Amino acid sequence: MSNILMVARKELSDLVNSKLVTVFLIFYLFIFLSSFYDVIRPYPDLPPVLFQLDNDPIQIIFVQYVYLLCWYGSQMAIILGFISMTRELDGKALNTLLAKPLYRDTIINGKMLGAIAFSILLFVFTTALYIMAILVYFSNSMDKVISFYIPQFIGGIPLAFMLSMLCIMLFYSLTLLFCILIKEQSFALFVSILMWFLLFLVIGGCDVAYYIGIFFNSEALDHLIGGFSIYTMLYYILEYMDIGSVLTKYGIEILKLSLYCFVTIILTYIAFLRRDVA
Repeated sequence: MSNILMVARKELSDLVNSKLVTVFLIFYLFIFLSSFYDVIRPYPDLPPVLFQLDNDPIQIIFVQYVYLLCWYGSQMAIILGFISMTRELDGKALNTLLAKPLYRDTIINGKMLGAIAFSILLFVFTTALYIMAILVYFSNSMDKVISFYIPQFIGGIPLAFMLSMLCIMLFYSLTLLFCILIKEQSFALFVSILMWFLLFLVIGGCDVAYYIGIFFNSEALDHLIGGFSIYTMLYYILEYMDIGSVLTKYGIEILKLSLYCFVTIILTYIAFLRRDVA
């Protein structure tokens, strides 16, 4: 266990000190500011999106919060996975680790634990940003904020945490897997990014499934193909803010996302344990 923690601390330290991760965190903060402003800015003849029609303002903020964690968090996970392998391969650090009396599963467990720790830090950082934004924006009605808005938002945090961890660990593991299987690391990064576009944008977000369904005159085929998209899964899941309601109505979407994550992690373990990665 001590060896796993040693590898995890090294992994977390490498990720925190990476300049590429720092640049992405600045970009991440910019996305947060622009997305939050997008729902609070007034329109010429309309109120802000938060207060249009019968919108629940906290529900809208919560959806943005989860999409930021899953959408851009998974992009950061690709960077984390790429840095995790390439830095050690280029610096021959992995050779050193493998030459020491450390089992390969100890190394991969430590890497996964380090990535989970970084993901939790990112989650806490993002959650704090949104809670502060709610407190500042609704400061004129602080009684309502304290008694209703903040408790409502906090009630959705367990669901947000589960979804963000599944998405982040899915793409972290997927990138590790491609970096292990593909010798050309830049191409491995390209394939990882391509998979992100496929799972988030191409299948569901770009209506590929819809047009395939039209071509074959099959609505069932449209739903079948679109169901493989993480974008589509999140669309259904975020109808609610609490895990209980989501599991009751859209438990199959949680199951599909969980299978994506756990199967990828298992494949990464198998590849790391069996393939020559030195």
